[in-house]
Amino acid sequence: MRKRILIASVALVLGACQKGGTASAKGGKFKAPQGDTTEIVAGVDTFAVTKGMVNRALVPSLGQIAQQAQYMGGDIDLVLKDARQKVTAQILLQHLISVEVAKKHVQAPQAKVDSVFAQFRKQFPTDSAYAEFLKRNNQTEAGVKEKLAEQVKADVLLETALADSLKVTDEEVQAYFEANKAQFGVGNQVKAAHILKLTKSPADTAEAYAAILAVQKQLNAGNFAAIATKESQDPASAQKGGDLGWFDPKDMVPEFSAALDKLKPGEVSGIVRSQYGYHIIKLEERKEGHEPKMDTLKPKIVEQIQGMRKGQLAEDFMRALLKRANVTFLDGAYRSTEVFGADKSTAKEGKQPGLITKMKKK
Repeated sequence: MRKRILIASVALVLGACQKGGTASAKGGKFKAPQGDTTEIVAGVDTFAVTKGMVNRALVPSLGQIAQQAQYMGGDIDLVLKDARQKVTAQILLQHLISVEVAKKHVQAPQAKVDSVFAQFRKQFPTDSAYAEFLKRNNQTEAGVKEKLAEQVKADVLLETALADSLKVTDEEVQAYFEANKAQFGVGNQVKAAHILKLTKSPADTAEAYAAILAVQKQLNAGNFAAIATKESQDPASAQKGGDLGWFDPKDMVPEFSAALDKLKPGEVSGIVRSQYGYHIIKLEERKEGHEPKMDTLKPKIVEQIQGMRKGQLAEDFMRALLKRANVTFLDGAYRSTEVFGADKSTAKEGKQPGLITKMKKK
């Protein structure tokens, strides 16, 4: 998982969070964005989510929605309904986080905002593509940076809220190290090349063996790389003179590994039979492996443990925000049971798994 957790996509933020102030008669206390006369479907505090906000946020995903609908048998209405519900929840969550940011006076470090903007800008291969994005979203670069700063504040809020829960003890580091030594250590490495004659079926075994014998005779007076390029039937390595690069012998089939164990650098093996056919192997170099050292790996281990925890902790944090909020749905079609649980007016409310997981940008 990346270190930054974006609460909502840039497209959603730009499309949904416009300056507002117009009240809807049906929406009562909820205020829609300025100039948005579409129906209010949900609200919290005085903040309204309108059909227009949801539809604008969905525009960048319409192609993906169509593909998903096709995969599911063409029921685009079902896919759209699910997408609308999740986007509605995202917009509500974005508002609730902005309220928390304001309450706690969270600041966005300028260096971090600049870094996020640089990454965002890389999404556009040309200046014209970037200009088209700004035009399509009725935005300026300053406006984009402002919205990205809001996202950075949300990241800072989340990181601060999770700080204590993300602390990793020395005992946890030691336990993780002991359980995962294999992934941290480096085994013995060899650099080798080979020539292969394939045996695709029992019927061609004799022919392949005769061919590898002929190759062996050539090697007595020839250049291994040149002969491998001409004769080897391993297409991946033949074009490189049979070179297999550096690898751990244990990663090869047993017969191949056993033959390598008997060779010294510069030596060429006899004929080796494996499930693929007949090989002749040349060992170029050896490098001794080494055991991992926990002291040097500790920062990496801490980061890995935190990464495993962070997703669920972030989920719990955002679940709590939504649980505390008094969200009102004026249109039940925009209410996600997965996110908000069963409607209390029709059934007992239940805690659903995967609250925000599917909504976060990874």
